Amino acid sequence: MTRFLPQKFQHNESGAVAVEFGIVAVPFFTLLFAIFQIGLVFFSDQLLEAAVADAARMIRTGQASALGWGLSNFNSQVCSELYSLLDCTKLNTYITTSGSFATLSLSPPVDPKTGAYTTTPSYDPLANTSSSIVVVSTYYEYPTIFSALGLAMADQPNNTRLLGAVAAFRNEPFP
Repeated sequence: MTRFLPQKFQHNESGAVAVEFGIVAVPFFTLLFAIFQIGLVFFSDQLLEAAVADAARMIRTGQASALGWGLSNFNSQVCSELYSLLDCTKLNTYITTSGSFATLSLSPPVDPKTGAYTTTPSYDPLANTSSSIVVVSTYYEYPTIFSALGLAMADQPNNTRLLGAVAAFRNEPFP
């Protein structure tokens, strides 16, 4: 028995659970929300990949050529499959053609000096021609919430994570 504590405080443990919860609550909820954020990022990336693959199939099969598609039509097709989870106005699509698969450029449009993402969407009209080799790249800057807490989820200077979906293919020999 300690002599320096008053007798009424020696065995009173009624607030111990609240104090312990207060100590554990901040790291627990930080970890919980970080797991939730990572899950949303991966789900959004998978959703973007599937939407771009489906829209790229329209180019590959010649349906885009028959409908006279441009960049806005492609983005509208991708957007129709994103279920309002991503802001469609922030989609950046690059549709280019190449002479061969060996000369394809699949690197994301990121400035090597600053690491910043550059946004200059483009649509090559040759993508709508039969048997051409096409690269469809769509990028989205996904806002991250917990980068300020020291969790390194952001890979861009403005606390966003760059999601990307790429499809490279040869168009079918459509008329």
